[in-house]
Amino acid sequence: MRLITSTGYYKTGATALNNFFQEFDNCLHCGDTQFTFVQDNDGIADLEYRLIENPHWQNSCKAINNFLSYTNSIASTYKKVFGKDYKDVTQNYINAISSQIESVKGSYLPNSNKQNFYNNTRDYIDNLFNLNNPNNKQFIYADQLVPPTNIDRYINYFNDIRVICVDRDPRDLYALAKVKYKFTEFKTAKEFCLWYRNTRSLTKISTSTNVLYINYEDLVFKYAQTSEKIIDFVGLLEHNHIKPKVIFIPEKAMEEIQIYKNNPLIVEDIKVIEEELKDFCYTFDL
Repeated sequence: MRLITSTGYYKTGATALNNFFQEFDNCLHCGDTQFTFVQDNDGIADLEYRLIENPHWQNSCKAINNFLSYTNSIASTYKKVFGKDYKDVTQNYINAISSQIESVKGSYLPNSNKQNFYNNTRDYIDNLFNLNNPNNKQFIYADQLVPPTNIDRYINYFNDIRVICVDRDPRDLYALAKVKYKFTEFKTAKEFCLWYRNTRSLTKISTSTNVLYINYEDLVFKYAQTSEKIIDFVGLLEHNHIKPKVIFIPEKAMEEIQIYKNNPLIVEDIKVIEEELKDFCYTFDL
């Protein structure tokens, strides 16, 4: 089983791949749920830090209980995907990476080294997704399994994964932020440029062959070339693409590209972005 996931910097186009992978007959699609349990506070990455990188009995015990509380808090959502055994599989994972003091409820001791932690975490994630894969499909798509900022760290938690990171032109993102999504992280174009550059500058670019970076605009305007690149990267076959352009429709997606040109209220703001973020602005073919 190979997991496929897309990631981005919020509204940068990763959802397009969510739609794209629904068009393949040998790829199980896990719906619109965002599977952030690896990267969230009190998720698996925090467990690794408290149990492996900085183990201490009290901190490790608290981290395990925080993880169990967190997984319980998302159970109503995740059980819709993984079914009734979701909690049992999660508890089995905790039992594999720690020892419980039987006479004290909720008291755990870490018992894993780094490699054992990774091995058990990989098995846990595979076991979760196999709960939703009764037909043993070779590929499973799940949204947002890893963050874009440090992918190489997070892919350690998976046996077999392909990650596609999507970014888009900051001018369109600004226009969408102002008109459609109402971002609260900034108010002015200058503040947007600071936010946009900061989120990208903090990213540790992956050198893994299991990670692919694409521009959203390429998926739309260079669909044939980019979709072929994605299919080859993931390991799918073209004949399994039984519904091309049925769910992800590039012609329709064009409607939200270069929308910054259609809003006279942000003309001056776009000039600021083109100056401050010129190295991020997409070059459109004339």
